Order: sequence, then C-alpha cells, then structure tokens
Amino acid sequence: HTNIQQALQEIGRQADVLMLLLIMGCSILAVPIAWHYSSLDGVLIFSPVLSVLAAALCFSLRGTVITRYALPLLLCATVALHIQVSLGTIEFHFGVFVTLALVMVYREWRVVLACAAFFAMHHILFDRLQAWGYGIYCTTEADFQKIVLHATFVVAQTAVEIFILQKMVASYRQGIELQGLVNALDDGGQFNLDISGESVQTPLARELQALMLNLHDTVRTVTHSVRQMQTASHEIQTGSNDLSARTEQACSALEETARAASRVLAAGEHARALAADTDAMTRNATEAAHQGQAVVAALAESMDTIHQQSAEIAEIVAVVDGLAFQTNLLALNAAVEAARAGEQGRGFAVVAEEVRRLALRSADAAQQIRGLIQSSGQAIALGSSQSQDALAAMQQLQQASGNVTGSMREIMDSTQEQASAMADITQAIHQLEHSMSQNSALAEESHAAASSLQEQTVQMRRSVQAFKI
Repeated sequence: HTNIQQALQEIGRQADVLMLLLIMGCSILAVPIAWHYSSLDGVLIFSPVLSVLAAALCFSLRGTVITRYALPLLLCATVALHIQVSLGTIEFHFGVFVTLALVMVYREWRVVLACAAFFAMHHILFDRLQAWGYGIYCTTEADFQKIVLHATFVVAQTAVEIFILQKMVASYRQGIELQGLVNALDDGGQFNLDISGESVQTPLARELQALMLNLHDTVRTVTHSVRQMQTASHEIQTGSNDLSARTEQACSALEETARAASRVLAAGEHARALAADTDAMTRNATEAAHQGQAVVAALAESMDTIHQQSAEIAEIVAVVDGLAFQTNLLALNAAVEAARAGEQGRGFAVVAEEVRRLALRSADAAQQIRGLIQSSGQAIALGSSQSQDALAAMQQLQQASGNVTGSMREIMDSTQEQASAMADITQAIHQLEHSMSQNSALAEESHAAASSLQEQTVQMRRSVQAFKI
C-alpha cells in the first residue's frame, strides 16, 4: 500500500504541474477569445486570478489532496470562463468533455466526479441566471432542455471515465505491485524468492507472489536436495575410491591365491603320483613278502624234515655205536680165545685186534657223529624256531603291507578328491578373479559417474545460489 500511495502521490505531483500549465494556458487563451467576442469585461481580472491561485496552490501544496481537487476545478473554471467570454458559443462546450478527459490524469474517479458536478452546477446555474437576464451565458440562448441534454452527455462520459479509471487504477495498482514484487526479487544480484513480506491486493500480483513463494519452496527443496546429492556423490566417490583400491588389493590377493592353488594342485598331482608309485611298490613288497612267507614256510618245513631225519640218523648212529660196542666185545673175546689158542690163534688175534680197532674207531666216529647230530639238532631246532619267528614276522609284514596298501589307496583316493577339489577351487578363484576385474571396472565407472555427478551438483549449486532463500 505504501508503494501505491507513493506512486499515486508522484502521479498527483506531475498532474498538478500539468494542471497548472493548462490553467495558465486556458487563462491566457481566454483573453483573445474575449477580444474576439468583444467581451473583455472581467476577463483581465479573472484570468490572472485563476493563474495566480493555481500557481500558489501548486507551489505550496503540490501533490496533496487539496491540489488534487482544487486545480482540476480551477481548470473547469477556465472552461466556464471560455463559455462566458464566448457568449455561450456551443463550440466552447467541447472544453467540458476535454477537461473531463484531462483530469483523468490523476487516476482518481472522485476528481472526475467533482468536475462533472461542477459543470452540472455551472450549466444549470448559468442557464437560469441567463434566463433571468443577469448577463451570464451558458449557451447562446437560455434553454433548460438543451442543458439537460448536455448534462446527459456529461453524465454518460463521466460514467464511462469512472469505469475506465477504475480499470486504469486497478491495472496501475497491479503494475505497481508487480513492480514492487520485481524490485523485491532483485536483491543485490540475487533473486530473493521470499517475497511473503510484500503486501499485494491485485489478483495477478497475488498469483505472481504465490508462484514466487512456490518457486522459493521448490528452490529451497532443490538446494537441500543438491546439498544432499553433493554429500552423497562425495560419499559415492570416496566409496568408489575405496572399493577400487580394495578391489585391486583383492585382485592381487586372488592372483597370489590362484598361484598358490596352482602350486598346491601341482603338489597334489605330484603327491598322487608318489602315492601311486608307493602303492605299486607296496604291492610289490606285499607280493615279495608273500613269496618270502612261502619260502620261509618251505624253509621251516625243510628244517622240520631235517630235524626228523637228524633224529633218525641219531637213532642209526646209536645202533652203529651199539654194534661197534658189541664188535669190540667180540674182538676182545676173539683175542682172548686167540691167546688161548697159542700159535695157532696168532693170526686170528691179529684180525681180532684189527677188528677191535675198527670197532673202537667206529665207536669214536659214532660218538663224533652223535655230537655232530646233537649240535645239528640244536642248530636245526634253533633254525626251526627262527623260521617260525621269520614266518610270523613275514605274516605281520604281509598284513602291514596290506594295511599300507589300503592306506595308500585311501591316500590316493583322498589325493584324487583333493586334486579335484583344488581344481574346482582354482577354477572358482579364476572366475572370482574375473568377477573382481569386472567389479574393478565397475568401480572405476562408478567413480567416474560420481565425479561427474559431483561436478553437476556443484554447477547446480552455483546456479541455485543465484536465488536467495
């Protein structure tokens, strides 16, 4: 309201100057009109008085309510002066309509209404005074019906002008309010969208104010969103950097793991080959142990047979020993008998002596054989015992070899399963390495996108900073 009042006051000040110029012009113009119609009586007084009064009001009270009404009425008085000095010439009545149009410069319908009332009173009063013979002129001849017709046109023009003025004032008020809103929007190079403090009444200004306030809320929301986007993009960029670095580290670790898995796989293959070789050697050892068991069993059986035969030989040697003893006895008896026989038995005695010697030697040999047989029997018994121990050891060795063979088979199966699992792990590691490479590429793309988003949010924030919220 203050802006509108100030604007209307400024219009009033400018209109006061215009009215002053028109009053002075019309006052000066009244002199030649009066000279033309030979009615100079009084014009030289009224014209200067109207001009001086208008100048005094304009210079002392310019832009006030008094001059807003007084100066237009003084202009109406100059029109009435023209009608009077022209002796009511009808052409000078056009000044009435021109004046009613000129006073619209104040953009105040009350001024137009006041001037219309002045002209109505002037026409009626001067027409009646003219009819009564007072030397006053409204028209060339007093005619009240003509005055009523003139008044009708004046009323019609006044009504139209009041309607136009209301539209003009409304439009002007709207323009002033819009200008005020525009001025409020400009805040030192920024757009101040918060214009809720501006008081507006016109519909268009209210719509613009509501639009700007909605835009203010939108820009504030956008600003908040831009800040969040900037923060989020910064976090995304930081996360992308961390993800890229960690992905690279993970790729390096996966490469090391893949190499280690390859080495483990190779070691597993080597262990499986060694296990296969060991299984073959164990089978050979088992077969050799089985053969050795058979040989030892045969040896034990042979030792038992030798032991039995040694016993039989011992029995035979005992028989031979007995025979040698009996032969020795017989030789002794023969020698005794030969001695008794004398010379005749000497040859027989020699034979008997030889036989006795042979018997003694046989007995000695039998004793030696018995000793040897006893020693051989002890050795054979010890060998048989050791053969039984060797047979038991070979059986244990064969059983242990069988257990080792089973364990080696289990080791081979386990090694085969481990090799298969390690191959699957190696393949999975390679797939994971490929996925990590793709993730690294995606992380780089995400970093680039986050950087682009960061730049766009910075540009958007700079753009939004043009608005003051």
